[in-house]
Amino acid sequence: MKGGEVVINLGCVLLCVLCSGIINVGNAQQVLLGTYSNNSALNQQIISDMQAWQGRKLDTFVTFDDWCSTSTAINKLNQQLLNVFANDQSLMITWMPTLCSTTPNNIDSSIASGNYDTYISEAADVMNAQLNQYISSNIYIRLAHEPNTEVFPWSASYPGTKNTPADYISMWKHVYTLANTRWTGTNRQRVNWVWSVNSQDIGKFTAEQYWPGTNYVDWLGIDGFNYGQSIKGGDWVEAPALFGPMLNRVQKLGTGLSVVIEYATTAQKVSGTYDSGYKNSWLVSA
Repeated sequence: MKGGEVVINLGCVLLCVLCSGIINVGNAQQVLLGTYSNNSALNQQIISDMQAWQGRKLDTFVTFDDWCSTSTAINKLNQQLLNVFANDQSLMITWMPTLCSTTPNNIDSSIASGNYDTYISEAADVMNAQLNQYISSNIYIRLAHEPNTEVFPWSASYPGTKNTPADYISMWKHVYTLANTRWTGTNRQRVNWVWSVNSQDIGKFTAEQYWPGTNYVDWLGIDGFNYGQSIKGGDWVEAPALFGPMLNRVQKLGTGLSVVIEYATTAQKVSGTYDSGYKNSWLVSA
């Protein structure tokens, strides 16, 4: 993808926006439409239904993939790639280092120490094989997203964790370096590593403290959530206000890197009523 393209991922419950380059939908050279909807990449019928609903072919899909079981995770990843690539589409893989039951409270340092190298290599080999077979598709790896929150076990603010921001950075660099040794030919150019933070810092550490460095990131990502009045005490927040402050911050980290709003959720309840028009106006304001 080139700078200036925009990918809009439409889900059944949420709205995701992915932009390559400085975020300005009005100046985008091309809009690419995509979706995330409960493992839609595993279900060809959902893909067909979504395309019929939109009246056009979708360009990209977002998935959420944990490291639960090596065989299960690898098989799921392979099937997702097959389904999406066979339709001449691309895949954004939200790669979550969580396990089947309890994720170790030192998961970051454990990964950085090489304890999951077999899985990482196998997963990268699957991606590489599918890239070799389908030469027009791309992969976006959204590894360990939103570390600047308290939600995920790779975060240094997660309850009971032993992780630190330095551990997260070491983990990121290790996964990035190892996976990149598995690509063949020009496939590295078709794999984009997306460092994705929440639009607001929630926890003890700032987004900047988790920054791996320009040499280990292809795209800078921001996730944001406009809940409107769909939750108690919620309020409507327009996209510029939601993303603007973090956008200014991450732009200072990776000079020359594309900035991506790749996961943006908006409700449609305002003033006690539901109106899909609110979603439309919110997207335009982005």
